[in-house]
Amino acid sequence: MKKFSIVLVFIHYFVLQFFSFAFAETFSSQKECEEKTHKVCDFQMCDYKCPEDFINGWVPTNKLAVSKRKRAEIGSEIKIQGQVTGLDISPLAYDGAALMNLYVDDGNELEVHFPSGESTCRADISILEQIKNGDRVEILGRMIHENIISVCDEGQYIKIIAKLKGM
Repeated sequence: MKKFSIVLVFIHYFVLQFFSFAFAETFSSQKECEEKTHKVCDFQMCDYKCPEDFINGWVPTNKLAVSKRKRAEIGSEIKIQGQVTGLDISPLAYDGAALMNLYVDDGNELEVHFPSGESTCRADISILEQIKNGDRVEILGRMIHENIISVCDEGQYIKIIAKLKGM
């Protein structure tokens, strides 16, 4: 029974891989595909018994593209745009830091800290209550770790660029 289950999982995986690959949006170049999807792209083609709506072209895989962005130095100010993938503002209620996960346009995921406390932080973070997962935002903050940005200094901000439709 165990071998049968393993075989089923194996078949299921390859069927999903084929169908997600075969029916994905196609692009005319690898560069365009990777820039728009932030994933590694492969060329797909069919020249024999092809599905009716099949299009040869570049398609995204399940692998994230390697970032070509030069990492900001720790301590430096950085302006970045991306899509919110997680947000927890509950720590603000007890003077903690709100935390946001942000999938940035170069394919990396960053953590953004919004410390509370009027005496230490001068950035306006009141907009956080309006932000939902899927929204696109722009952030001006300071790199405090390799993949962590803090928005605290005067003049630093977060603003909504686009709200997720249907929310």
